[in-house]
Amino acid sequence: MRKLNRQLKQFLKDESGPTAVEYAVLLALLVAVIITGVLTTGNLQNEMWIDTASDMESAINGEPVGN
Repeated sequence: MRKLNRQLKQFLKDESGPTAVEYAVLLALLVAVIITGVLTTGNLQNEMWIDTASDMESAINGEPVGN
C-alpha cells in the first residue's frame, strides 16, 4: 500500500503530463484558427471570382458593368 501511495504522489508531482496536454490544446486551437482563416479567405475569393464572372458576362452582353 505504501508503494502505491508513493507512486501516486510521484505521478501527481510529475509535470511532464500537463505540459504535453497544454501543447495538444495549443495545437488544436492553432489548427482551428488556421482552418477558419483559410475557409474565410476561400469564401471571399470565391465571391470575388463570381462577381468578376458576372461583370464579364454583363460586358459581353453589352449590359452596364457593376453592382
